[in-house]
Order: sequence, then structure tokens, then C-alpha cells
Amino acid sequence: MCVILCAFAWGVYRKISLDKDSSELAIGLLRSSLSAGSAEHLIPFAHPDWLQLMPGDSINGYIENSVKTLGPLQAMTSITGESSASMVSLPGSNVAANYTIEMQMGTSPITADIEMLYEDKQWWLLNVVLNADQLMD
Repeated sequence: MCVILCAFAWGVYRKISLDKDSSELAIGLLRSSLSAGSAEHLIPFAHPDWLQLMPGDSINGYIENSVKTLGPLQAMTSITGESSASMVSLPGSNVAANYTIEMQMGTSPITADIEMLYEDKQWWLLNVVLNADQLMD
């Protein structure tokens, strides 16, 4: 019984830690990249699979164009989402996280969808998408 309780307690702690770490990283990387107007802060955390689909120069161009089109980051208003870590997961298993961050850039309300993967004891970005009407033109 003690082993089961310890395993459950470890699972709860791990879930809380992974959620906190991933959400803080998502917010921090997005804030610094949009404030700087470049993906300089995102690219070191880009998963190799994402970089194959969208090279670093393309990610940087996407962020630069978005900031030029929408204006500077004014505020981040909310974040929703969590990691897929379960309370009873096996050590070393990969964990995904998905977040939606609501923001204000210039005069435009936008959302950012961020996909992440915890692999090799590090959070990686799998995709970052900024959603705004002005970016659809």
C-alpha cells in the first residue's frame, strides 16, 4: 500500500511540475520573441521535426512578419491548456503539452497555439501558430 501511495504522490508531483514548467516556458519564449520581433529565443527550443518542416529562417520570418503586421505585444491576458502527463506515468515517457495564449498585439486581440513535447528531459516546441484576422490576408 505504501508503494502505491508513493507512486501516486510522485505522479501528482510530476504532473504539477511538468504543467508548471511547460506553461512558464511557453509564455516566456512567446513573450520574448514577440517583444524582440524575432524567433531568436524560440529556435533553440524548436524540435528537430519542426525545424525539418519549417527551418529556423522561416520561423524567424513568420515572427518578424507577424509583429510588423500586428504591432508590438501589449499584453498576455490568459493561458489555457496543460501537459498530457498522467498521475501514473512511467518515468522517461514522452509527454506532450498544448496551450492557447490570448494576447493583445497593437490593437488586435490574437491567440497563439503552442504545441510542445517533453523529450530527453527537455521541453521542445513542435509548433507555434499565431491566429489573427490580419495574418489571414
